[in-house]
Amino acid sequence: MSCIKSVSHTVGAKKYPPHSHDNEHRLIYVRRGRVRVLVGAKEWLVSRPSVVFISNLEKHAIFSESDSYDRYSVGFVPSEAMRRINSDKLMSPFCDRPSGFSNVFDVSEMTNELDVLFGRLYKEYSDPDKDIEDGCASVLRVILMTLLRGIPDAFPYKSTERSAIVQAVRRRLEENLRDELSLEDISAEFHISTYYLSHIFKEITGYSVKNYRLLCRLASARELLVSSEYNIKEICNMTGFPDMSNFSRRFKFEYGVTPTEYRKNTGRIFSRPEKEKKTQIGVELL
Repeated sequence: MSCIKSVSHTVGAKKYPPHSHDNEHRLIYVRRGRVRVLVGAKEWLVSRPSVVFISNLEKHAIFSESDSYDRYSVGFVPSEAMRRINSDKLMSPFCDRPSGFSNVFDVSEMTNELDVLFGRLYKEYSDPDKDIEDGCASVLRVILMTLLRGIPDAFPYKSTERSAIVQAVRRRLEENLRDELSLEDISAEFHISTYYLSHIFKEITGYSVKNYRLLCRLASARELLVSSEYNIKEICNMTGFPDMSNFSRRFKFEYGVTPTEYRKNTGRIFSRPEKEKKTQIGVELL
């Protein structure tokens, strides 16, 4: 499977209403322009060069508010990116959501480096005569290493026993969508209490174990709906939902459309998330 799914460069006023991509992480580099960014229930008004980290589980929207809008956007497959990047630290802006995490970071002091690197990634991806896979993955890793040096607060992963347990549990959930594992089952498997597992998992990922598994199932279902010929019932079974009614209800609650509507229309329109209390972290907030 390819790691990089898309690399685009957009110049000029654009409006991307609330949506999710089909089970992919997204790294956006806003080079110029005044832009409103929504990720989940958070909202920022970006007026300086910034990067935006979006996980495969997060809904987001971008509204440019000036004609000078200029941005690069990179989409990549979570499992393949983790294998090729091979660093929990470098992948943590897409995977970890501790309390107070910001999806948007000011990179005004790094624009020269980032212009070169994102331009190189775009060129690598667009060149039909090159084997883009290795080249693009290598450039993406350099971009993440550059960002780690410049904005270390964007990379919340810490090499601790707690983090190792959460990473292992997360992989267990992601790779076994059909399994009906209870919190007690997982806790027993890792020889820890249910309270401790619930606490450290929510602290690091920002999700409960139950909600994380549900969102992983829905993300996988979205991908299958647009990239496969499996029928809806087969996708329901493949992603671990107990029945079609439950699948359709959960899908519509999260995305505002049924699985059938999503497949028919690429479905990526959602209701605007409610605002939550925000703090100033590197960018100007609404």
